[in-house]
Amino acid sequence: MKRSIKAQRERQARKDPKKPEAYFEWDQASLLAALQEIIDDKDHGAARVKERLYARYMLVIETGEVFLRRDAVREYLADASFRATHITDAFLSLDYEHDADGRGYYPVFSLRLVKT
Repeated sequence: MKRSIKAQRERQARKDPKKPEAYFEWDQASLLAALQEIIDDKDHGAARVKERLYARYMLVIETGEVFLRRDAVREYLADASFRATHITDAFLSLDYEHDADGRGYYPVFSLRLVKT
């Protein structure tokens, strides 16, 4: 991320970056593993709550990943499920985009959770 920010700033200053922007090309396995890791981390945090203050614990994961597109995410998540003990609902929100009519929105996907 630091490398990409630095390269973008250099381009804005009309300089040619020494190192270009870096990015990660997501495949299904890497996306599902990253989401499970985030869920595990947040689920562990929810376990620290001594009393059950709420009937539901929701997690919203926001991302602005450049190469994580709505159609690919829909396909990757089609048959996926994730483990959680305390979190009851989880969602993945992608970066802002426009539809064919020019209206903007944030694509949001509900993640299927399996109680452990």
